[in-house]
Amino acid sequence: MPNTLSTPWLSTSAPGAPGGCMRGQEPSGDWKLADSILAGERRVLIADDCPDTRSTFAALLRLWGYEVRMACDGAAALETACAWRPDVVMADIAMPGVNGYELARRLRQLPEFEKLLLIAISGYADQAHRQMGLEAGYDAYLAKPAMASELQLLLRVKLIAACK
Repeated sequence: MPNTLSTPWLSTSAPGAPGGCMRGQEPSGDWKLADSILAGERRVLIADDCPDTRSTFAALLRLWGYEVRMACDGAAALETACAWRPDVVMADIAMPGVNGYELARRLRQLPEFEKLLLIAISGYADQAHRQMGLEAGYDAYLAKPAMASELQLLLRVKLIAACK
C-alpha cells in the first residue's frame, strides 16, 4: 500500500487498529497557524523499554521537527525529564522498575511539569488500562500500533492549547 508505514508500534494506516483516548480539547482552527506555532523546537521525551519502539517514534518525531531524547525505563525518564524539561513525554506503560503509571504520577507531583503533555502509548488497549492511565495523569492514551496521524493531531492540539 503506498504511503503507509506499519510496525508493531506505529502505523500510518489503521484497518482495525484500536483508537486512542484523549481528554481535553477537540481539534479546531487553522492548521497552517498550528504548524507555525509549533515550528519552534519542541522537546519530546520517549520512554519505552523496547529500543525499536523508541527509535521508530524518535525518527518520526524528528521528521516532524521535534527535538527528541529517549529513556529505556521510567526511572531514566524521570531523571531525563528533570534535567532536560521536555514539553511532551510519551511513555509505555509496561516498563521494568518504574512503570508508566508511576512515571506519570511522579511527574504530575512536580510543579515544573504542570503544563507537560503526557501521552501513554501502550499495547494495553482495554478500557480499564486507559482509565488507569488517565487517572495516573496522562493527557492521552494511545494503543499500539499508534496511528502516526493520530499522534500528530494530538501533539498539535495539545501543544497549541498550552501556548494560549
